[in-house]
Amino acid sequence: MVSVMTITFLRKLPSFWLVTFFILQVSCTVTREYPFMNRSCMHCDSFPVYYADKYDQLVFMQKFQDGRQYCNNLAAVKKNGKWGFMDRNGNIIISMMYDWVSCFGEYGFHKSLAMAKIGTDQDKMPILTPCSTVLINQKGDTITPVYCIIFPIEKKLSIVNNGLQLRSVGKSFAISEGKWGCINNKGKEVVKCQYDLIYPFREKITFVQKSGKWGMIDEKGKEVIPCMYDDVCYKSNYQTIDTQFDMAPTTVLKKTIIPYQQYGIVYMFQQNKIYSFSSNGSILSINNLSNH
Repeated sequence: MVSVMTITFLRKLPSFWLVTFFILQVSCTVTREYPFMNRSCMHCDSFPVYYADKYDQLVFMQKFQDGRQYCNNLAAVKKNGKWGFMDRNGNIIISMMYDWVSCFGEYGFHKSLAMAKIGTDQDKMPILTPCSTVLINQKGDTITPVYCIIFPIEKKLSIVNNGLQLRSVGKSFAISEGKWGCINNKGKEVVKCQYDLIYPFREKITFVQKSGKWGMIDEKGKEVIPCMYDDVCYKSNYQTIDTQFDMAPTTVLKKTIIPYQQYGIVYMFQQNKIYSFSSNGSILSINNLSNH
């Protein structure tokens, strides 16, 4: 039976969008390195991008459909609809075979790594388009498994999904046979891809769902609260999480099941009981839900 996972937070969690776009804006700032990428203002030019010195004199004759500034000694260049990388002498070091690439060291990853994607939707933001996505090194070697999506680094971790088939389900996306996990800035798996849903890391903990049940993991991937609870409520200075509210259809507005939680306390719900935990996973109390 094919499991289906909804990328709920892509559409339903506004805080995720706000922080993600902030990361994109910050991460896309690349220092200009020689030779400098410039763009012709001639609208009829099929290859408007060229590389020049500070006086705008061509350093080499090649021109490109698109390109980026040099970053960590390589520049991303595009020709005939495909992206690759070029060294400072104008030699193509990594073949033009990708539909989209980041610069090396961009989006919080190590300076020797870039993100590369095949099968992007040109009408959507490439980095957020679910398709075949990997991290490559400066030799062009793939150093990660093929993921459906790799998010920018946040709190030293990138959320990834190992599914490959994408289809629409209502207002959301769904990935067949895909699970969520995390990698670090060098592409090493820290949290195994085993969860149906995962919230972004805003602190040293986050919340995950497996087989319809919620739990909590730390930044090392340890499941400090096992996935055995129906819902989660958590508030801190960095985030507010209420899975009953977040997972409701967009046409249904549900009230939080506990309107006034104590900051920094994790509330887990199982049938008619409320389990209170500290942020390190230690249980604090067990109460009947009917008392709230």
